[in-house]
Amino acid sequence: MSLEDQDYIMRQIQLFAKGIGKFLDIFSIKEILKSEYSIEDEMTDREIETIVYMARIEEIQTARSLTLEEMSQELGFDSERLAVLLNNEEIAEEVELSKIIEYVEDKQAWL
Repeated sequence: MSLEDQDYIMRQIQLFAKGIGKFLDIFSIKEILKSEYSIEDEMTDREIETIVYMARIEEIQTARSLTLEEMSQELGFDSERLAVLLNNEEIAEEVELSKIIEYVEDKQAWL
């Protein structure tokens, strides 16, 4: 898949996650994305989860009016690293993703 195609798909996943994805569990989101965008072989579960959960982090940050620095402190991340993840420039490492998921599940701000 070309870089442009991958960027397009990532933007679509973000929009999906910010919209109806707020009301679905991660398994349902993955299934819809895999069938809708045929990304089963191109994107790993961790890549999809990073995009979806970072969209949820962004929602929490907005809802709670937190700055990037405040959000990074709550997550225990460096603010530069959080900015990279929020911009989907890189995929979260396993440990980072675990922290993100735990934080989002605890706050449940997307519901």
